[in-house]
Amino acid sequence: PVFSFTFGSLPAGAVGRLKERGIFVMGTATTPREAADLERAGVDAVVAQGSEAGGHRGTFGGPPETALIGTLALVPLVADRVCLPVVAAGGIMDGRGLAAALALGAAAAQMGTAFLATPESGASPAYKEAVLATGDEDRTALTRAFTGRLARGIRNRLIAEVERAGAILPFPYQGGLTQDIRQAAARGRLAELLSLFAGQAVPLATPRGAREVVEATVNQAREVLRGLR
Repeated sequence: PVFSFTFGSLPAGAVGRLKERGIFVMGTATTPREAADLERAGVDAVVAQGSEAGGHRGTFGGPPETALIGTLALVPLVADRVCLPVVAAGGIMDGRGLAAALALGAAAAQMGTAFLATPESGASPAYKEAVLATGDEDRTALTRAFTGRLARGIRNRLIAEVERAGAILPFPYQGGLTQDIRQAAARGRLAELLSLFAGQAVPLATPRGAREVVEATVNQAREVLRGLR
């Protein structure tokens, strides 16, 4: 029912063919200009990916380093630029973030890191342990070390040593070079050698079930919004 994409726009006619089948189409933007490009392409909604977001940057309008706009600034900029529903993404971990996104003009929020440590998550045990062990003083990093494409993840030995070496291939070749290391690390539960994609608010992650995360988020957002009134 929903087709969501990132890293660019779709080829001419593809959005129309999806919508002919009754599919709701969502594209990812990291700048207001990218959001406008997606609107012209005919998408039904725009995901505004702030710089706090974990994983790969969805930037397609230029170098990703030039499109690192925080969610707090990006959501209202995109909401004012396009006449489409905006989905806020990046740094949203609970009901406080959901309420803030709605107040900024978003129609919904997209959460990823909040679900990494849930039992339903496909992340490896070592990955989940690293997510739950990340403290307030720990930091995430934007790096090309994992795959060659700029992405945010928890700082670890893999990032430090690859960046120290100074030779990182373009996407997806870098991912091919590091694949064996990362797979062996997952088997050996060595989080220091994994690609630990995660957003800046990762210390707020919990091991609760996915349903509980959703319900707690919605209930907390309602309480926050009632308090604002």
